[in-house]
Amino acid sequence: MLFNPLLSPTLCYSSVPYKHSSFRCDILAPMQDLNHLKELITDDPVLRIIANQAARRSIKAYLIGGYIRDALLGLHPKDADLMFEGDDNAQLIGELISEKFGSTLVRFEKHMIVYRITVNDNQYDLADLLDKTITDDQLRRDFTINSLAVEIGSFVQNPNPDISDILDASNGIQDLQRCIIRINSKQVLKDDPLRIARMFRFERQLDFTIDPDSYKAVDEFTSGFSDISGERVRDELFQILNRPKTAETLLKMDEVGLLSSMFPEIEIMKGVTQNEYHHLDVFDHSICAVSEFENVLKFDSPITEPYSARLTELVQSEMVPARNRGALMKLALLFHDIGKPRAREIREDGKITFIGHNKLGVEIIEPYLDYLHLSRRERVFINNLIDGHLRPGFLDPDSPTLPKAIFRFFDRYAECGIDIVLISIADRLAAQGEKVDDAVNQRHDRIAAILLDAYFNRNKLLVRPPELVDGDKLMKELNLEPGKKIGILLKVIKEGQASGEVLTYGDAIEYAKRFMHESDSQEPHDI
Repeated sequence: MLFNPLLSPTLCYSSVPYKHSSFRCDILAPMQDLNHLKELITDDPVLRIIANQAARRSIKAYLIGGYIRDALLGLHPKDADLMFEGDDNAQLIGELISEKFGSTLVRFEKHMIVYRITVNDNQYDLADLLDKTITDDQLRRDFTINSLAVEIGSFVQNPNPDISDILDASNGIQDLQRCIIRINSKQVLKDDPLRIARMFRFERQLDFTIDPDSYKAVDEFTSGFSDISGERVRDELFQILNRPKTAETLLKMDEVGLLSSMFPEIEIMKGVTQNEYHHLDVFDHSICAVSEFENVLKFDSPITEPYSARLTELVQSEMVPARNRGALMKLALLFHDIGKPRAREIREDGKITFIGHNKLGVEIIEPYLDYLHLSRRERVFINNLIDGHLRPGFLDPDSPTLPKAIFRFFDRYAECGIDIVLISIADRLAAQGEKVDDAVNQRHDRIAAILLDAYFNRNKLLVRPPELVDGDKLMKELNLEPGKKIGILLKVIKEGQASGEVLTYGDAIEYAKRFMHESDSQEPHDI
């Protein structure tokens, strides 16, 4: 199945149509001077010692994989994979490095025994070839551009290394020059279907293009993806979510059935038509929302530009290492309407409704978040984004009670209130049905602007008013017992502060008394 590089230009309102990455065929020209790679090795104290020790002991040691690829691209890689001929040489060299730098040598087993050592935040994986040759090792690796190697000892000693010093078993240099991602064989996908996700990740990471035959080969192995551990899937997925053009990559992943292998419920989003506020079905709308979110992240609109620096810092902040808020927000947007197929109803007048789809969506994605082994903080964050993505649109910018509503919104969603504002902007841009006119868009823009202003400019008034009275004093003043009512009254007082009705301690007590009197014969207050 070949990917159609040009989708309908109407897929996303105000978005550029998706398209394949363009070739950047001048990256490696002239590809003769390898001094950059040599300097990287000699400037790295660990690699320099490995090269010297290998040459001194007549051990063939090979630097292989992504380190060579990135060095040839002019980058400065940190992590390195090394393969050693002979028995136990990886352990021998690893112990020498460990003793030299006072670092811990960790032994673990994947398809072979690997010794890992970390020095100055750089990671080095060392393994023996055993009965294999370096060519065997190169050909079992995923992609041709990740199979390049150098014999590190002789390479460093060579005063004028050239292209012939690169060991290239599968025309990886040519693919690197042509900016192509090509599998070494179908067997590498059969051995580890996660490499399918890696293919799309490297396409986006390097801005390369997947070889058509490699793309077609994916279909045979997508079904095996469901057996891969969630942690490995998570790590590849977030490397995609962390990069630009995520929506384009998600569509390509969906084209080969990869998305539905990860998250089966996504499949039933396709073809689910929506109401007159939407121009796309549920699945395409969700992909479009991810695309629009990347436009929002430019923070160049009149709404977001005044807060550009602070918003950029917010979305780039990490909840856990290697997973920032922006990537989590993209994942939430992919899932934000996943409850709609189950919630969809057609009323007697023909109107389509999705009542409660946000709550249902939170339930549906729980197994997915568990599968990905996300932290509790990340799960709460994504759940709140999905639960609250409709809330900004429900606020009335002309209501006299808007200040109280603003306080309630930020109080309810605490840590992620601004994140919800940003995804609601993307959600609105991705929903441009016949019922959406300038007035609808302008109203939403006003609300977004009001919420951003409240958070960044009037935080101590509307978002986090200062505490005028604590629970103990409130109980004493009103002769109340400890209980849920105290928490409700404290929030009611802060609503009064947000609206300007409560300015002093005395105001707070009177406001609470009045609320209690008025609520005696009414339904419980919904905070």
